Amino acid sequence: MEQTLEKIYGINKKELGQTIKFIRLLRGLTQAKFAKLIKKSESYVGWLETAGRNLTIPMLQVVAVNLRVKATVLLYLSAGEETKTKFKEIVSSFFDLESDIKTSFSVDELALFELMKTQQNN
Repeated sequence: MEQTLEKIYGINKKELGQTIKFIRLLRGLTQAKFAKLIKKSESYVGWLETAGRNLTIPMLQVVAVNLRVKATVLLYLSAGEETKTKFKEIVSSFFDLESDIKTSFSVDELALFELMKTQQNN
């Protein structure tokens, strides 16, 4: 049985794909440039961002490093509101999510990210 991020943490791959796309855009990276950074094809990045691909834990790490965020932050920002609380409980003994988020984004970047996410959902 394949262990996906959705099964382990309740993270929806569509939401994760959108989060990756939004952060990539915030970092000023085109799909082509990001693909080069993670050593994958541009079509792979497109599939990843549109939930056509499941993300393995090792690839999640590669993606997160190249987006300049911690993997836990990437997962947390991808979680739905109900899942965020559960996810935070699971990882809180290992990570300080609030601190990790603050070191990953400026206040303006975080506000822009939330705006992009809200507009995507409307």
